[in-house]
Amino acid sequence: MELFNRFKQVRAFIFAVDGVCVDGGVWVGEGGIGYRRADSRDCYALRVAVANEYPIAIVGEGAGGDIGILMERIGINDVFFNAGDKSAALRDWMAGRGLEVEQVLCMGSEVSDLHSMEVAGFATCPVDAVEDVKEVSTYISHYRGGAGAVRDVIERVMKLQGVWGEKRIKR
Repeated sequence: MELFNRFKQVRAFIFAVDGVCVDGGVWVGEGGIGYRRADSRDCYALRVAVANEYPIAIVGEGAGGDIGILMERIGINDVFFNAGDKSAALRDWMAGRGLEVEQVLCMGSEVSDLHSMEVAGFATCPVDAVEDVKEVSTYISHYRGGAGAVRDVIERVMKLQGVWGEKRIKR
């Protein structure tokens, strides 16, 4: 019952990039250019959440050009790459939206995501997250990062709140 209530009180999301929004793999092409894979189910759920006015922040290490462009197309403008102190940036983001800690779900998969997960009141992770992240997560998705884990938590939240599929999304 407690887990049910945790999902029901979520009003905003924070997602790590590598291992959550993308599967963590990198295909390297000629000239050393890397390509990452995002799951269409996750992208759809992100669009539905944006259409229903859920604030979403994306956090990541390194340059986020490709992912930044994808998130902008989805409608997510709160993207924090190389933010220095990600915890401070996320606290400011939450305060700017009037969000209480317990209203924010954060999904991470790697040790570098732990500080972001501590900022939110509801820590979650994909099934393939590292053990340190699983230990602090209240919910572990049955899906892998970059393969439906984002969709899993967004859909659970929105269904429990009775808004999944309520608004049409922009394509």
